[in-house]
Amino acid sequence: MRRWRGWLRASGGAVTRRSESPHIGYYSGNVRDYNGTGKWSTVEVRKRYLRYCDLLNVREVRVLMPVQHKEGDRIWIHPIMDEVIRGIEAGDPACMTIGVEFVEEDDFFVFGAILKSNTARALRRTQLPEG
Repeated sequence: MRRWRGWLRASGGAVTRRSESPHIGYYSGNVRDYNGTGKWSTVEVRKRYLRYCDLLNVREVRVLMPVQHKEGDRIWIHPIMDEVIRGIEAGDPACMTIGVEFVEEDDFFVFGAILKSNTARALRRTQLPEG
């Protein structure tokens, strides 16, 4: 129980941790974007990916696009980390670098536990580049 102390907060009789992380938002309207903010936004992950591709001389650059699901007038935008995980599984060193950064990140994310678990599993199953 000690692990939970500090990030759970009572709010109107309900327990929430949304306000404790900038990556977990309140979703209103028809679009639910489950990507993080700042360094973990879709735009910033793509920028870092392209920078790492240049640094690591990646020849086949992936197009990182989060999966979108549309049902009626509602749109769900899934985490871009799913695409990064696919890149890790394919042996992309730039995706591996982002994956290591993500696993080391302390903030909470939407689907964070499963994403971090899947990222760590993909990293464990692949041959990491030297350096």
